[in-house]
Amino acid sequence: MLQAVRLASAFFGKGQFQSETVTQQGDAWVLTRSLDGPYYQPIAPDRIAPDGDWDKMPRTDRPQSEVQHLRTTVSIREAENGLQIDIDSQGTDGVPVAVELIFRPGGTLAGVRPHATKPNAWLLAGDTGSYTLNGDTLRFGPGRADHTGVQLRGGLPPLDAPSVYLTGYTPFTHRLFLR
Repeated sequence: MLQAVRLASAFFGKGQFQSETVTQQGDAWVLTRSLDGPYYQPIAPDRIAPDGDWDKMPRTDRPQSEVQHLRTTVSIREAENGLQIDIDSQGTDGVPVAVELIFRPGGTLAGVRPHATKPNAWLLAGDTGSYTLNGDTLRFGPGRADHTGVQLRGGLPPLDAPSVYLTGYTPFTHRLFLR
């Protein structure tokens, strides 16, 4: 019924969460990822290729400034009749974040509102949503819809399946239950 849970942030175009580490801590599985995003300054005048060929002026030759950081931790553990997912994304403030719950097609969503411009996309702004397929129901929540950006720069493209989004900005801390 639930195909996947994905997490993305609009952090320098590299915000699709892909864990660097997976560790067991007590009864939880903890996934982490740290990202850095520098601003690149103009190349020094003496390093500019006379013919303007960018390949002769690699980004590594440009000074960096205002390096931004983002550290994301996802902790997953069993909860009463389901799972508890704790998401914590800290570092640079104000970065849009989207948690995506992707469901198998053919069921019925409740407690969510359709996205204004994206087909197959819904926002969970209330306390609890649900998805019913073939007589089985999965409840999820609580919700959060601080913005409507569901396809964030650097995130994976949407699947052709019903997807519910929880959205916010860093610092982003949220506990989600799937039951």
